[in-house]
Amino acid sequence: MAFLYSVQPIALALALAVGVAAVAAAEPSPQPNLVHIVVDDLGFNDVGYKNAEVLSPNLDKLRAEGVELARFYSAKWCAPSRATMLTGRYAWRSGYYSDQNNHGVSLDTELLPAVLQRAGYRTYAIGKWHLGFEMKQYTPTFRGFDSFLGYYNSMEDYWTHYGPQATAPCSGIDLSNNTKVDGIHPAARSLNGTYSSEMYGAEAVRVLLAHVAEQAEVPFYMYLPFQSVHMPNEAPAEMIDKYPASMKNQARRSYLGMISAFDEALGNVMDVMKMTGVWNNTIVFLTGDNGGPVWCSSHENCGTVAPYDYGPVSNYPLRSGKWTSWDGAFRVNALFSSPLIPSTRRNTSWGGMMHMSDIFPTFTALAGLDAVHDKRDGSQPLDGMNMWPAIIADGASPRKEIAHTITNKWNVVNGLHDTAPCNACSQQKNPIPGQNCAAPFNASADPNGVSFRGCGGALQMGDLKLIVGYPGDTTLYGKPEMTVGQGGGHDNQANLNKLPLLPCQTHCLFNTSADPSETIDLTNDARYAPALAKALARYAELTTQGRDILTLQDMAQETGDVCISNVNDSCAVAAKYGYVEPCGFEP
Repeated sequence: MAFLYSVQPIALALALAVGVAAVAAAEPSPQPNLVHIVVDDLGFNDVGYKNAEVLSPNLDKLRAEGVELARFYSAKWCAPSRATMLTGRYAWRSGYYSDQNNHGVSLDTELLPAVLQRAGYRTYAIGKWHLGFEMKQYTPTFRGFDSFLGYYNSMEDYWTHYGPQATAPCSGIDLSNNTKVDGIHPAARSLNGTYSSEMYGAEAVRVLLAHVAEQAEVPFYMYLPFQSVHMPNEAPAEMIDKYPASMKNQARRSYLGMISAFDEALGNVMDVMKMTGVWNNTIVFLTGDNGGPVWCSSHENCGTVAPYDYGPVSNYPLRSGKWTSWDGAFRVNALFSSPLIPSTRRNTSWGGMMHMSDIFPTFTALAGLDAVHDKRDGSQPLDGMNMWPAIIADGASPRKEIAHTITNKWNVVNGLHDTAPCNACSQQKNPIPGQNCAAPFNASADPNGVSFRGCGGALQMGDLKLIVGYPGDTTLYGKPEMTVGQGGGHDNQANLNKLPLLPCQTHCLFNTSADPSETIDLTNDARYAPALAKALARYAELTTQGRDILTLQDMAQETGDVCISNVNDSCAVAAKYGYVEPCGFEP
């Protein structure tokens, strides 16, 4: 167990002794502790228990002590996934269609930690928030968490914690250390230079030890969304050196080092839970937030690799990745691990369909609560379902559909508000011969001149998946190889299958159980005509149910706080103090 930040060996040994004694003396809670771990942008094929190239022994052990969720689905990018997890509803019901940083989930919707607090839980958040920060009412300790150490934005430097990017507006040191009692405070500048996963893992250990020493009889919910392994591609040298220097794709070598750094932090947290005895009454849920981005971007330091050719991440055997409407974006690694899982179910896999929204009702049920409804009128049920009984019994999933995304005015061009329709023309950089395209193009583009990001929607109904509108990059990469001279990432450039450049002009239909790579469009197969008609009708019904994006003006109205009226106001704190904090913040 290695710690460079805040938890030193002697102090750790003393704290462990106190923690073990406290847990032993405490009356066991009938409610389990809930630990909720998120790995950012993790590739579907980038875990050791699937791919021996990846060194993740602690993650592999967690899987061996639990149940892998083989058919688990998320949103297609970061912020919508977090909105889904913490509300129990599809992200578009909260107005999330893309990764907007300048808004949050409406205050009329209660988040998971606030619900668990009512059930007697202490709640801790450590890591990436990405659910609003321009006004303090949308930050973690105002949404149900007792404490928070982490950052608000989508990305930042792993060592300096400066973000979201060096050249982006409103950038600064994005690292806060907040409590419900003491309010909002930038984290100590002394943490500048501490690698992200090490810092968050050590903070999780500190919080665990403090909890068991002071209130071991009280259940806790720890939300631990790591920065790892989101871009930029940065890892400690000793982690990168675990992988062969001969790897041709050095971006993948660095990316794998990031996974190993995360894995070490995970191992430290698990070790402390087991040494204190906390593990005996704890359920861990671990998931990716979305599929990995499979192409090389300007943030990933791919060196001589041509941009938009191949990046460090592998979602094999799924098509494409993050930001698209393909399963490379939606289907992610996930597992439950706990000694509370029957021994006959450990080290197994469950194939039932499960969605990110199911975490909310599964956790609240484990906490002993009834189904929770939206505070607006008490009549809107969650989109999520309690999956725990089916998982531990290896039963059928109660879920029959997943409404991944819908098409409306908010997501027609890269998830941003625009009047253009979501079609091939709206996503072209340059007109393709034979097409009359005058719509604006607002995205990164591959050499063919089309957006990597999908603007349309997707609906899973049983084994069948409907895609409506332009789905984004169609690339299907082969399995990465480690062969010297041809390995380490997608060095074989194995684009196994590429659909037409602009597929799904109106819609596509795939059987994702039989065809996980989404290679065979069933739209014109007469055998699927009834199912296609049913899916299109259901999709049309769902498109009327999306909520408008919560704008800064909406936030001001529902909080009564007039400190911010436009996006430039949210830059004032960063410009004045160098910190990314809510408007009106004064140190």
